[in-house]
Amino acid sequence: MKNNISIFIADDHAIVRDGLKMVINADTNMEVIGEAENGITATKLILELKPDITLMDIGMPNMNGLEVTRNIIKQEPDLKIIILSMYSDDEYVLDAIQSGVSGYLVKQSAADTIIQAIQSVMDGNPYFSPDISGAVLKAARDGLKEGVIPRKTPKEKNQLSKRERQILSLISEGLTSIEIGEILYISAKTVDKHRQNVMKKLGKHDLASLIRYAVENGLIIKTI
Repeated sequence: MKNNISIFIADDHAIVRDGLKMVINADTNMEVIGEAENGITATKLILELKPDITLMDIGMPNMNGLEVTRNIIKQEPDLKIIILSMYSDDEYVLDAIQSGVSGYLVKQSAADTIIQAIQSVMDGNPYFSPDISGAVLKAARDGLKEGVIPRKTPKEKNQLSKRERQILSLISEGLTSIEIGEILYISAKTVDKHRQNVMKKLGKHDLASLIRYAVENGLIIKTI
């Protein structure tokens, strides 16, 4: 039997990871066993290390935290993931619950709240930040009982392919077509073609309005 609760941290900001490690390692019953700054690395290491709890940021390069969560839960359903995000909007929380998370915390949470959340999830109980509205949690619980999460999905989300949403997320990170192509192993020309298709589908004519519209309508996850 493990003496310590093993924790993995996935967040693209080193200062956030360092702060979380200080909080967690100060608890004698917990230990950080790994960390990652992007979604692809996080997926690989979590599946290898199989931590008791993963603290997962939503906005990460390459693959956002909700995509990572879905991939992890699909392969290892027993792994427990707590989202740690700056967002408490209904859409993000419902997305996270639908992805299979065991808890959801906002990044403004106090250190003792983070420890409490980890302990609660380890005991088999979900934990959600007090900042999250009761109406959202009720809708989520009711939806889980029925096997479906009631939520509004922008019609544009269904218009975009998985690849188009992935490229849209990377564009929002400020990456160039060449950089995106290197990450996705496609040519910059192909990236440009996807970007043009996305802009045409959403009726946008410049990148600033495209990204703003996409973030506001939940088409991508904005990185802080």
